[in-house]
Amino acid sequence: MHVAIDLGENDTWLAAWTEGQPVSHPALIVKVPGLAHFGPEATGDPWSRAQLQKYIAYLHREYLLPTRKVIDSASAAIPGVPPLSVRRRLLDVLNETLGLEEALVVPRSLAQAAGFQFHYPQPLGDLILLEAQGNLAEATFLNTFPGITITLEGQCRGDARVIREMASHLGFLAAGSWNFDCLFISGDIDPESPLGQLAAGLPQRISVQAADDFPWAAVQGLHPQSDPDMWTGSLSVIYPYSFYLAVFRPDGQAVSLARIPFDTANLELDCNSRYKLATLAAADMCAGDEDKGRIHFGVYETNADFNPEPADSKTALGDPVLEIDCHRQDLPDRVDLVLDMGSAALLLDLPAPGNDEDSLAQGSFRDLYDQDISRLQRSIRLQQVTSTAPPQSATATTDNPPSDLDRQIDTILGRLQWLLHQWNI
Repeated sequence: MHVAIDLGENDTWLAAWTEGQPVSHPALIVKVPGLAHFGPEATGDPWSRAQLQKYIAYLHREYLLPTRKVIDSASAAIPGVPPLSVRRRLLDVLNETLGLEEALVVPRSLAQAAGFQFHYPQPLGDLILLEAQGNLAEATFLNTFPGITITLEGQCRGDARVIREMASHLGFLAAGSWNFDCLFISGDIDPESPLGQLAAGLPQRISVQAADDFPWAAVQGLHPQSDPDMWTGSLSVIYPYSFYLAVFRPDGQAVSLARIPFDTANLELDCNSRYKLATLAAADMCAGDEDKGRIHFGVYETNADFNPEPADSKTALGDPVLEIDCHRQDLPDRVDLVLDMGSAALLLDLPAPGNDEDSLAQGSFRDLYDQDISRLQRSIRLQQVTSTAPPQSATATTDNPPSDLDRQIDTILGRLQWLLHQWNI
């Protein structure tokens, strides 16, 4: 059974499908109070690990266990584009509580867009999700290419002016003309307010829909989509975070802080893929001559919209997403820093140990050729030294006389050896 959770602070939708069930007929669909209204710790951080553990355990105990179905996979949608630490926390809780090896956590707006697409025979194109919050609204801008990808381009929260500025920045508004195809509105908007006038002033070619008519669209968008005709494509995001590398002395003081030059602002990152952020050399990971025998560095994640240039101090960056403190000889001279969007983690991709002779060496053609011939000659001499019996067919045994195929193989091997000998003259 596949489980889908639209996890919210006010309301949560929970759905589940057994194998082969269509998206419109789940085995389970229920709406329950959200994180902010659950348990005695509701006044604290609803996204803390303790609160998530209690809440997911409650959903599991009260709704999933009574189905008596084995949970094979799970996906969750959460508001906004949270940092790696929040997504990793929720992934850990889902895996531990539901007994899974890995789950998937995506921004809620992406899951909603995928769910909306199930209800429309025509592609939605570029769309804006507008969630009214009094005189303000949260706007999400997405590009959809059904069967290929749905991309979250950006988000903002503010009045009509702020939304226009973001739309202009992302290309949804150019020269006073709106360049998108569909608007989904949730919540109540006063027709006389600037937000109401913004929606009323859209061209007729832009479809305006009530998102509240599809309350469980997000969990529908998290359906496993086994039917290829219903496949909405991968889910990707313009990731609004930057990464910084801080190197520390033995006493824990940062000696350098540098932004990792990975262009998250202009790249669409698939929510379930891996990306190499940078290749780190030993010089990048050590505190110079102060401690050559030790490596201590941390990688920090900051929201580029709210903190474009963090201060040069460890405390200003919060907790690291990845921190390494080890002996110099424990790491190779160069390692790749990898962003795993699916597991919401930063990883060090260490080169696999292997035979140098099997690697792609660098050098001139003649030098590489001479090395190959030398290895071949060593191999031939070794075979001659270790051979104590008269030469026999490579494929025949003393009990079985060589067949025609054996003779052909021996002939081919002899000719290849002669050619190699000729090339070496």
